[in-house]
Amino acid sequence: MARLGVHSVSKSFGHQAVLRSVSLEIPSGAFFFLLGPSGCGKSTLLRIIAGLERPDGGSISIDGKDYTAVQPQDRGIGMVFQQYALWPHMTVDENLRFGLKARRIPKQESDSRVTDALRLVQMEPLRFRYPHELSGGQQQRVAVARALAGQPKVLLLDEPLSNLDARLRDEIRAELSELHAKLGITIIYVTHDQEDALMLASHLALMREGQIVQQGSPLEVFQHPSSPFSASFLGDANVIRVQVSNGRDVSLPGRPLIRLPYSGPSCQDGEASMCVRPEFVRVHPAGAHLGSAFIIGGTVRSSTFRGAYQDLVVLIDGGEALRARSLASSSHAPFQPGDSVSIGWDASDASLME
Repeated sequence: MARLGVHSVSKSFGHQAVLRSVSLEIPSGAFFFLLGPSGCGKSTLLRIIAGLERPDGGSISIDGKDYTAVQPQDRGIGMVFQQYALWPHMTVDENLRFGLKARRIPKQESDSRVTDALRLVQMEPLRFRYPHELSGGQQQRVAVARALAGQPKVLLLDEPLSNLDARLRDEIRAELSELHAKLGITIIYVTHDQEDALMLASHLALMREGQIVQQGSPLEVFQHPSSPFSASFLGDANVIRVQVSNGRDVSLPGRPLIRLPYSGPSCQDGEASMCVRPEFVRVHPAGAHLGSAFIIGGTVRSSTFRGAYQDLVVLIDGGEALRARSLASSSHAPFQPGDSVSIGWDASDASLME
């Protein structure tokens, strides 16, 4: 395990600034996610951490020691690339031994490391097959095993699940979670997939246009997004334009009679954005009691039945279209477009963003 620091790192390619003074502190043993849209700089940052790119400014530290100028092979870092980068003419066993030979690891120790790594990813029975004889999921496991055979202090994963189908993604997610729990190694995982981050991360940093826009635990970022971008990128979100007065009195612009519930930190008076997740919006037939002080009428504009729940778009009386996720209920039939409904949410389930 190792504590990793990224200190004011900047990087440009030509006139294009890819990273803009990025700073992070990644705790020892964290399962840390760099999350953001394509082109935001997350893979470039990962390559700088690995030593495959040099920053234009700033530094990288491991356990407090400056590693900015240290060669990749001397950093104690393992990396799994998006395309796995397995040698096609080598068996699984030979792929794992290749890096160990380059580091002059004695054969007896190399034998032990290869066997242990393959056992960890449940690939020991296939150690003498070639990459073309393996499925995509098996190749991914070999790439992880190869990185682990080097006994790294930090493991870097660059979109490792992007080439797998949905069923395999679920399997590998579970295996990565178990692997992290077993080894306790510091893992840094780059992805644009919010589901990967919500299911696996202990910590995450959300990136946009070469900068960190928010970081924290998945629960913190999900429940308290700092901007409309954060709200919309990590999970589904209703982002509502609102008017704030007295720091925390919230209403729809031009509709002071429609007050929206909010109990979070105070916000500067004026226009702001409010985030309410669809999961927190409760929907009942018109006139029903929601168990909340806040009730507002609306009309279902669209309904998508998904078995255990419905995805709804409700046009509320104030003119806003809000998304809601309504659990199936035996007390009433599924909502249909045109139905009159009552909706509400708890004040603690809303976040204000200036």
